[in-house]
Amino acid sequence: MSSISTANHWLWNFVVAMVTPVAVNTIGWQYYIVFAVISACIPVTVYFLFPETMGRNLEEIDMMFKDAPSVFSAVKFAKTRPIAMPQEYSSKDEKADHVESGSNA
Repeated sequence: MSSISTANHWLWNFVVAMVTPVAVNTIGWQYYIVFAVISACIPVTVYFLFPETMGRNLEEIDMMFKDAPSVFSAVKFAKTRPIAMPQEYSSKDEKADHVESGSNA
């Protein structure tokens, strides 16, 4: 996947490098509106299509994508799944109570 990602990155850099001089010569400064529109679309795309994975382990993330009915419903599906918090992420108060009770973990 890393090689595919790198090849895709280089391909689009090549396309931008080839198209930009022609576009600037034909439509001038208005070509930058294209970049502004694309940049404005990125946060919307991330919000609606990228599920939040913070606090989840790799197995939960894998299940979240496998169990989602479709690619477009992965975000909604991720919001309804509970987040399993491991013991090391517990609050300090819970750890202090655990130590004071005399149990060893």
